[in-house]
Amino acid sequence: MHGQKYLPDAMEASLAEELLDIVNSSWKSQAICVAARLGIADILNHGPQTAETLASKVNCHPPSLHRLLNALASLGVLKCNDDHTFSLSQLGQSLRSDTHYSIRSWTVWWGRYLWPVWGNLFYSIRSGRCAGKLLSRENGFVSMEKDPDMSATFNEAMAELTCMLAPSILSQYNFAEVKHVLDIGGGNGELLAILLQAYPEMHGTLFDQPYALEAARNRLTDQSSSRCSFVTGNFLESVPECKDRIILKNILHDWDDAQCAVILNNCKRSMNREAKLLVLELVLEPASDVCPDQSAFHSDLNMLVALGGRERNLQQFETLLTGSGFRIEQVLLLHGNFKLIEAVLM
Repeated sequence: MHGQKYLPDAMEASLAEELLDIVNSSWKSQAICVAARLGIADILNHGPQTAETLASKVNCHPPSLHRLLNALASLGVLKCNDDHTFSLSQLGQSLRSDTHYSIRSWTVWWGRYLWPVWGNLFYSIRSGRCAGKLLSRENGFVSMEKDPDMSATFNEAMAELTCMLAPSILSQYNFAEVKHVLDIGGGNGELLAILLQAYPEMHGTLFDQPYALEAARNRLTDQSSSRCSFVTGNFLESVPECKDRIILKNILHDWDDAQCAVILNNCKRSMNREAKLLVLELVLEPASDVCPDQSAFHSDLNMLVALGGRERNLQQFETLLTGSGFRIEQVLLLHGNFKLIEAVLM
């Protein structure tokens, strides 16, 4: 009838609301990022606080901070108490900087440094190019070398993700006979520190840029530090000699296929016949209409827009490795969609 407004049925309205919730969900990551940058979880770990008291401690506008705290409580990150104080929930514990499974630095990395880049995803999809270079005109790793705060946040974020993955690495791969590990691009040394602690006879070499190794030397200050050496360099140019195990964790996904081939060939030149290459990466599974675990697809887009890299499926990893003279010996399932691919020289 003329002038009658179209009324969608209940199913269509429900689906529209579901999609709207997905579209609007970016506010959640920003709200949690602000809480992480302010260190709210560390303060509330000592006990409940009013918004006014918190605001004085973190130098914020009290009414605005109160609004943020209410929003965080609605997400279950905080609890709003009857006496008008706020306290840290079980979910919010991971925002503390002093917990084993902290994701505080990753939250800041995502909300502060990746956020502007993702605003240019349209450019990356249209062009196939990294949007990070559109903003800064340089590779993201070059930007980190120039920005100590950015570099520190990135390396701490990577260490947090390593802590979550480490138990499955130790349980799934047998390092008992491994005498030496070369960790390429190992950042602040979190994975190498975990391996050296678990295997008292093992020695390790951490290979990375100078700005990353400075934090690593501070990280490896316990008894295992005497079994660790630090080598600066660029894995796109060469890597140190290795006679046992080379680890590439979350390295190949940062780069396109041509640059991955350069990295892998540099590894090959550094290895003897007995050495093995361990590639630890997210591995894409075939996409379904609705995927319960979207982390790998999220990461794939993140690699495109931020660095010009990509996540890969197992066939793509095999193509990369065989093209550089490696043969896959075994593939081990780690935490989530992560896999450990063990490869040897052909």
